[in-house]
Amino acid sequence: MAESLQTLRLQTYSRWELIAVDDGSTDESRTIVERFAEADDRVSVLTNRGIGIIPALQTGAARVKGAFLSRMDADDLMPPRKLEVLLGAAIENPGALVTGRVKYFSDTAVSYGYLNYEQWLNSCLLNNDFERFMYRECTVASPNWLLPVTVFHEIHVFEELRYPEDYHFILRLYAAGVPFAGVNEITHLWREHPDRTSRNSEHYEQRSFFNLKIDFWCDVERDSNRQTVIIGAGKKANYTVEVFKDRQLPFRRFGLFETPDIEPVERLKSIPKPQILVAVWPNEKERSNIITFLGEQGLKESVDFWFL
Repeated sequence: MAESLQTLRLQTYSRWELIAVDDGSTDESRTIVERFAEADDRVSVLTNRGIGIIPALQTGAARVKGAFLSRMDADDLMPPRKLEVLLGAAIENPGALVTGRVKYFSDTAVSYGYLNYEQWLNSCLLNNDFERFMYRECTVASPNWLLPVTVFHEIHVFEELRYPEDYHFILRLYAAGVPFAGVNEITHLWREHPDRTSRNSEHYEQRSFFNLKIDFWCDVERDSNRQTVIIGAGKKANYTVEVFKDRQLPFRRFGLFETPDIEPVERLKSIPKPQILVAVWPNEKERSNIITFLGEQGLKESVDFWFL
């Protein structure tokens, strides 16, 4: 906590305000923040009016006075130019959510899975793929964004959040048409450790992510006049099927091999203008083949089909 606060105090941009929310901490976190608040009037400490991350975000957001809003986790670190860089990008991109590249660090070796996610997040930024892969995973790191407060209040993005809240936040901005802009500089140092909430809470299990994003896709993208198609035979496709069944929505499922529940992909050509959820993530060459195959049928990515 103290290390994180110190990186905030060392920011090259100094006109910031920190609103720290105590979510029932049982260690010395509150004492540490209160000491910082005594020495720096830019720091204030609140008690969560509820329990958990979502009420904590709502508690803090109600006290925001500045023109821009960001989020920071207590165990992460800010590069010295983070606020300066993100603010500059925000001024150049009015009304947008802005973000930069992330880098994981740890007292031990960072796992392949997290390094892969770091690489994917940064590639989304560099290729401006925020919207393209919106239904695959959260395309913006939860503690690495800056948003105009006017946009925040207009959309009420912290109200009626559901877990995983970081993903729901980004999905709601996307649905509201808020643009995303990236800056090619590392603006967040993300600490990896075994006690992270995202590694230990059921709110952040893969099924929770699928329940959220498929529900959201059904509410935002689904056209009841078009046939919904799910491609895949693995766990991702199974989760997707469960959501459609729970919502009692019609769908057809396709895969490479025919089974009693899965049709062969060749039959896709017989469906006029389907909406397709591709519940597989093959290597780049195979993804390219899928995109080409669907493109030959007049289907466009992020318009007619989406990778999950």
